[in-house]
Amino acid sequence: MTQQSSAYAKYKEKRLELAKLLSEATDAIGILNLEAERRDLKTLSSKALSDTFKIQVVGTFKNGKSTFINSFLGSKVLPAFARPCTAVISEIKYGAERKALLYFRSPTPALDKLPENTPAEVKEHMKRHGGADVPPIEVSVDKIEDYVVIPKGKEPKENLKESPYEKIDLFWPLELLESGVEIIDSPGLNEHGIRTEVTTRYLNKADAILFILAADKPCAKDEMEFIEFNLNGNGFRHLFFLFNRFDQLDNEADRQDIRELAKEKLSERTELKDGIYFVSARDALIGREKGDAALYDSSGMKEFESGLSEFLVNDRGKLKLSQPAHSLKRILEAEVLARAIPQRRGMLESDLNALVARWEAVKPKLEDLKEIEESTRKNVLEIIELEIPTIKKVIADYFAKELTYNITAWINDYEPDTDVSAWSRQKTVDKCSKEIREYVNSKIEESRGVFCTELEQRISDAIAKISAANKRHVKDFFKGLDAIEKIVAGTDEVSIVSDDLYDHLDNVGAKIWEADPADEPPVILEIGLTILFSPAILMDWIFDDLLGMGESLLTSIKKQIIKEVTESIQKKGHSQIDKIGDAIATTLWQTFEPTLDTMKTQIQQFEAEVNAVIEEKRKGESVIRPMLEQLSVCEKHVMSLCSRVDKFISANLGRR
Repeated sequence: MTQQSSAYAKYKEKRLELAKLLSEATDAIGILNLEAERRDLKTLSSKALSDTFKIQVVGTFKNGKSTFINSFLGSKVLPAFARPCTAVISEIKYGAERKALLYFRSPTPALDKLPENTPAEVKEHMKRHGGADVPPIEVSVDKIEDYVVIPKGKEPKENLKESPYEKIDLFWPLELLESGVEIIDSPGLNEHGIRTEVTTRYLNKADAILFILAADKPCAKDEMEFIEFNLNGNGFRHLFFLFNRFDQLDNEADRQDIRELAKEKLSERTELKDGIYFVSARDALIGREKGDAALYDSSGMKEFESGLSEFLVNDRGKLKLSQPAHSLKRILEAEVLARAIPQRRGMLESDLNALVARWEAVKPKLEDLKEIEESTRKNVLEIIELEIPTIKKVIADYFAKELTYNITAWINDYEPDTDVSAWSRQKTVDKCSKEIREYVNSKIEESRGVFCTELEQRISDAIAKISAANKRHVKDFFKGLDAIEKIVAGTDEVSIVSDDLYDHLDNVGAKIWEADPADEPPVILEIGLTILFSPAILMDWIFDDLLGMGESLLTSIKKQIIKEVTESIQKKGHSQIDKIGDAIATTLWQTFEPTLDTMKTQIQQFEAEVNAVIEEKRKGESVIRPMLEQLSVCEKHVMSLCSRVDKFISANLGRR
């Protein structure tokens, strides 16, 4: 086992240890009527077992991305395609057998809009399943190129045709992958805006982002713009920058120049202490394949792999384990030991008549709490309905005014490198048109990032407004329920443990955009206000019309593109406003729904618990005595588990 694999294997052991603790806790509280807590523990256990390290590799086409991934994995998993690929993410995962699964977008594009190289079996598969919710199809690993590579000579028109695929899952029997590492290969950044957008949308799911640059042409303008606007501009600060082909620099002076340039341009773009590396992916791969340790050591990959492993295992890994571990500790201590067990013991030890009398006395108060839960739920929905039209107007104004105005200014101010004249051939016009379009698309990407940040603030403000309007009701509910539980149990041992539930509402406006990085991002971030920017390339007949317009050819090209792009943006943008608004409404509701559901569930659990105990007590003392003994056994087991969880947190996560 390599040092790299060993680090991940140790993390996997910790993950399994935590999953075992979660599983034991789920079983231990089985005798208590705590279905919500048991469900939460099962969810946390599944999360602990399924969490992997997702490492996304990003870079422009022809910077050696595929060779780098292969050198990192130590095997030629990915073919190094000589031509650009469509907008498809590739996820490389562990599998006992080599295979590839193609996943389809939903809904899939129309059959007549598919790229020319779409295999017949794929079209048949899509027909069979009606174009929506198409299941994945297994394909030969050796034939991936037939599905994702744009056919030779088909740029740029074929470039714009819609791939039906969402992603490829590539399974490979490698030790590193078996330890829980997944490699994400992204479409090249410099080929087309649609493919760049696919790469950008996936970044929220990554645990580490590796940006591949070429040492022989470092820090190109489009790379630096992507790093500034798409990465740093969207909050990604823990970045690894790798300069590939470092071995191809002629002398030490050139290599030193690149080191200094990298430090100057990128050191402030990452918060990692050691985030910049200089490697030869080719030498690393050959060194591994041939067992040439000297060649591998000189490639620079060893230092990078060590730095990446340390970051993932020590920093990211602790964060991944921290949330389920501390949630387990809270459930065991606060919900089980401090509340559920004393409550159950108090009722079991009470006189039956006294217990029934107390229960009847609190029922009106319980009905009041149900009304609080229902009115709070209704109030949250009403405020969301009031906020969404305002947010939709902000989005509509962005498409109709700001973006449209900016597109015209961007195009008119831009001076393309392609020189066009009245005697230019159609090929030159197409080249100039493509250059302007790519520039405009990069500016739209930049604008989208800024607008998304502003929109997120508006959403955060809406969340804060909902929180402020309902916080007191939620606190009153949980305090009221705690008081009722004490009365029915006939003991003061039942603690008020629900502070964390309503305190969550205190700060939800500030915390909603700081969700657990291991979770999926909020839906609005996933949508990312994707601009569906794919207007048709100028057709051949436009060339002749442009020459007769009585103005410069470049001006005519710009006018044509402005018309096409603004019409496309407005038409497609406006068609998305309702969809984006609905997604934001869902995000707002999902923010508060867990707390509201907890309110309802706690009442239901409490009612079921009291009624069950009353039924058992009516059967006589011979039934109650074993239940009390069983409760004591449960309590001891939970206390033991708490001690083990404490040791796990101390040994692996530290205190917080």
